[in-house]
Amino acid sequence: MFDRPDGSPILDDRKKSGLGLIEVESGAWGGFIFIRLRSGAETLEQHLGALPGLVAPYRPADMVCTRRKTFDIRSNWKLYFENFNEIYHIPSLHGGTINRQKRTWEPQPQAPGNFVSMWARHEGSRLIIPGDPGFPAMPHLEGEHRHGTFYCSIFPATLFAFCNDGMFFVRIEPLAPDRSRLSIGSCFPRATVARPDFAEVAESYYRRVDKVTPEDFVATDLQQLGLASPFASPGLLCRWEVFGPPFERWVLERVAGTNLTD
Repeated sequence: MFDRPDGSPILDDRKKSGLGLIEVESGAWGGFIFIRLRSGAETLEQHLGALPGLVAPYRPADMVCTRRKTFDIRSNWKLYFENFNEIYHIPSLHGGTINRQKRTWEPQPQAPGNFVSMWARHEGSRLIIPGDPGFPAMPHLEGEHRHGTFYCSIFPATLFAFCNDGMFFVRIEPLAPDRSRLSIGSCFPRATVARPDFAEVAESYYRRVDKVTPEDFVATDLQQLGLASPFASPGLLCRWEVFGPPFERWVLERVAGTNLTD
């Protein structure tokens, strides 16, 4: 069907080379595949910077994603990213859930790479609601990694929480200026998934996602409504919003197409 009446090919090798699938740049790290729709000089390794080394103790490539849940939200993707990276909303929005766990917050120094990070020091797991059954800490973790959670957010829209017993990730997908979709994956070490009681205990981790995640929408939905008001004006940042300025600067630099001066 691709030959001329005389039997000669309509598509020769030269023409075929220009009619294939569109190539998309991609890279892999920690069991995740990242793609970039625009060609650029920065590799995935350069984009992540110091992050792979910081989370290496958790061995993310050895984890298995056992469930993925999606949420459609009525707010811009940047609002949820900022919500995930500030902590003063926790007592009011999560008062009956994860706020019941005692913890201290330690912002991490800005390391090389397109991400921000935070350390929450606590006992037990941050991936379940206090009082629910959970898995023990990963045996290969040492030192402070057994007593807290490392939160890291990769620009522009990928979020991680590495705890002593597992990890969850959030992918934020923009749908419209005022709508987004969250894909949240629950991940555990392969040895944990092989436990005979895994399915039963894992329900605690899924319940945490299903119950705590929508609590944030109370804030992000209202923020979106506020931004749509003709009377909306820029506000002030508080001392706990240490991740807001780096992220906002990152976005503005890419919108403006130039580095911003301090």
